[in-house]
Amino acid sequence: MRGDGLNYNASYFFQADINGIFLFIIPYRVFLEVSGSADFIATKRGINQYEFSFQKANRPGYLFRSLGFRGKHFIFLAAGYEPESTLLFTIDKMKEFRENNPFYAKAMMGTRKLLFQLPANQQGSIGFERSQYGKHKKFISNFVFKANTDDQKVNVFFKVYKILIELLKTYDHSCLPVLNLNELDSKTVWQSPPLDFSPYLNRVGWGAARIMKQFVIFRQKKSFRLQYGVTSMNDSEVEICGEAHPDVKVWGSFKIRDVYRKVKFRSADSVLISDMISLDIRNKKGVGGYAQIILKLMQ
Repeated sequence: MRGDGLNYNASYFFQADINGIFLFIIPYRVFLEVSGSADFIATKRGINQYEFSFQKANRPGYLFRSLGFRGKHFIFLAAGYEPESTLLFTIDKMKEFRENNPFYAKAMMGTRKLLFQLPANQQGSIGFERSQYGKHKKFISNFVFKANTDDQKVNVFFKVYKILIELLKTYDHSCLPVLNLNELDSKTVWQSPPLDFSPYLNRVGWGAARIMKQFVIFRQKKSFRLQYGVTSMNDSEVEICGEAHPDVKVWGSFKIRDVYRKVKFRSADSVLISDMISLDIRNKKGVGGYAQIILKLMQ
């Protein structure tokens, strides 16, 4: 606790590794990984509403992606408060990538690093409201930072914290069918409203790589619903899980395969412990991407 608020962290991870043939003749292989994390203070506003206000980034945010169509050249962008620690973070991440991705490690011909400085004292520059049981609205996104370079020609498309906001928008419905946790039991099951992830996928993709807007437009062919149920209930916490396996097309041969939402509340006062959403998009060969965001109470 800090004053009359609760401390939370929101973090996300998005990765795509895609290959195929573009326009029937051009082979391509594209890798993209982007992640960010931020601490918030949540203050109760009115009945069953919480206002989340940004406090600080608790680690560097980064974007690592291939350039062009062949997956041989890369750029790594990272934003942190301290240039030295951000550089070390970048070096560690690039080493980890080479170790875990032998194809790219062999094909890689060059990597450009560009570090950004996060200014202090930007409290409140990111924010949103959350209903007690998980619907987000009224988003604020005024977070700014700049590259650690004197080169005035630098114009890099790096929206790691705007992507955080876009993923927070995927919490677009309450995870409960009732107004009180006490009304649930282990046999209670229910459905979400019809869901369409296309707007979120497009804004996340376009925020990660500007070229995406020219080549990739996600259009979910039909909506689907999460099937919710109580998976755990005891004196300390209540856990609720929603899941769907829609196999619905969103772009070309790529389909949304699996969607999960796992939410935990404190039993005594219904305070949120954690709320995680994950999304898996792949074609029949298993090629595609994965996204996850989690909002978690900091102890």
